[in-house]
Amino acid sequence: MMQDWLERLRAFWSASRRNQITLLVSAVVLVALIVGSVSLLANRGGASANATAQATATPRQTATPAGPTPTTGPTATPLPTKPVNLATVGGTEAGFTAVYGKPTGTGVDSGNNLPTVDYKGGGPIGGITIEMDSTKSYVVGVVITPPQNAPFDATNLQVITPHFAPPDATYDSAAPITNGSNEEVGIFQLGHSRVLGSTIPESAFTDSQGQPVIAGTFCVQIYYIEGASGKLAYAITLRLGNQPASPGA
Repeated sequence: MMQDWLERLRAFWSASRRNQITLLVSAVVLVALIVGSVSLLANRGGASANATAQATATPRQTATPAGPTPTTGPTATPLPTKPVNLATVGGTEAGFTAVYGKPTGTGVDSGNNLPTVDYKGGGPIGGITIEMDSTKSYVVGVVITPPQNAPFDATNLQVITPHFAPPDATYDSAAPITNGSNEEVGIFQLGHSRVLGSTIPESAFTDSQGQPVIAGTFCVQIYYIEGASGKLAYAITLRLGNQPASPGA
């Protein structure tokens, strides 16, 4: 995504009591037994006959065994069917505007002729560029960059990346990206989202050769600053499909 632009960025960044209570009831039980015995002696004879007659006249209540209580399994929440207004890959321009405010600029990616929109970040995020599909219905890719002269800590980017991925995302193991000299210049990771699969056209999920991949697939890449030994990064990208972009030599 935005290969030439990423290469320019690379060049720039290179130069978390329980209580218990015990009650003593022995004395209460003893008193209850004495009272019960006196009452039983006082009611012998006629009282016993009367009690028998009452017992005979009272219909016996027979409990009816109850069958198993019907149970209902959890109802699955229907997946959305159109792009969700979130500031994530596969989200919408409106979702990004709601979070980051008015765009700071727009453009066109010269590599694939797709429209781009720029936003100003905050904190460790300097800028955000989103790439839209040709109809501007959903976000194809996201590029996140640090403030000038304050590169990302590449060992702690898990606090940034999830903000731009679908909330239901799951991930495969990350793999290093190497250049022609077999030097590690970045990290690549595939993600998967049922929401993306239900809201974005299947045709948007392809690999770098244009071949279809499983709907809901997206990829994450982190680009290291040359000479930083994998400790500093100059950009993070998320893109629909499985389309690794070389960060350059």
